[in-house]
Amino acid sequence: MQLEMRVAATLRSLGWTKQPFGGKTFDQYGSQELSGIAHECEARGHHIAAESYIVEDLNDGRAAKPGEVGEVVITDLNSFSVPLIRYRTEDRAIAMDKTPCDCGRGLPRISWAREPVRSIVPGPNQTAGTYHAVQA
Repeated sequence: MQLEMRVAATLRSLGWTKQPFGGKTFDQYGSQELSGIAHECEARGHHIAAESYIVEDLNDGRAAKPGEVGEVVITDLNSFSVPLIRYRTEDRAIAMDKTPCDCGRGLPRISWAREPVRSIVPGPNQTAGTYHAVQA
């Protein structure tokens, strides 16, 4: 059984979407090696920063079908000195269909089978404080 905690989801469940921090909460997916890989969408799922990363959701070495759980594999398009190519994160995600998102953004999406472990909470002057959650 996996135990997961999401700071943004916890704050929303407590009714703290705007107070006391003065802004909405949202999740940002990243890792120790890579940050800002995907950002939570208000419609559904997380939008991938496709201009910076190629994110694959693989199941037994093939692309996962929509609704299927796979391992997140990332290629960093920004790091030239230490490139990470098809980096296996060991994170699990649910592949999403390619239909346009209701929010209007054209970026690809991914949904987490295991929730992101980093949440961003904007401060009162739209400054961001980063809060880490623990996942076992």
